[in-house]
Amino acid sequence: MNKKLVAMLLIALLFLSSCSYINTDVGVVEPPTLKKTPLDGKWIITKSIFKDKINENSFEYKDLIGADVLFSSQGIIIGQMYSTKVNYKIKRIDTNKLSINDYNIDSDKLNIDVEYIYLVDVYNDEMHYKVLKVSEEIAYLITEDAFLQITRVSNTISEKEFEEHLKSIEEEKENMAYLDYQ
Repeated sequence: MNKKLVAMLLIALLFLSSCSYINTDVGVVEPPTLKKTPLDGKWIITKSIFKDKINENSFEYKDLIGADVLFSSQGIIIGQMYSTKVNYKIKRIDTNKLSINDYNIDSDKLNIDVEYIYLVDVYNDEMHYKVLKVSEEIAYLITEDAFLQITRVSNTISEKEFEEHLKSIEEEKENMAYLDYQ
C-alpha cells in the first residue's frame, strides 16, 4: 500500500508541474549594448604585409603606417575613415587553419606563433572589416590587398576622446572641401 501511495503522489506531482500557466506575450528582444568591445582602445598601424601575388608597390597602405585606429562601443576610426554604430562578432580559430585559401596569405608570412587567434568582424550596414587578434597588443586589420598590423597603445578610449577624433576628421574634411571649392 505504501508503494501505491508513493506512485500516485509522483504521478500527481508530474501533472501538477506540467499544468502551469504559460505566458504567451512575446516582446521584441533588444540586442545588448556593449560597454567594452573585443578590440577596445587606441591602436596604431605599424606595418603593412601584402597578400600573396599582390604588387607590393602600393603606397596607399604604406601611407597609413602611423595612423590611429580607434575601437569603441561608439564606433571605429581608421585614419581618416570612420563608422559609428557598429556591431562586433568574434570567433576563435586555429592558427593552422589560417591559410592561403582563406585570406590569400600564409600564416608564416604574418609571423603568428600562437595556437589560436580571434577573428573579429566589425560591421554595420555600410561597412565590414575583419580583424585577426593575435594577442592583447597585436592584431591585423584585413584589407583587400594587405594585412595592416596594428599595435595597441591604450586599452581604453573615453567617449570624449572618440568624439574629439570624429570632430577633427570632420573639420579636416570641411577644410579640404573648402580648399577644393576655391
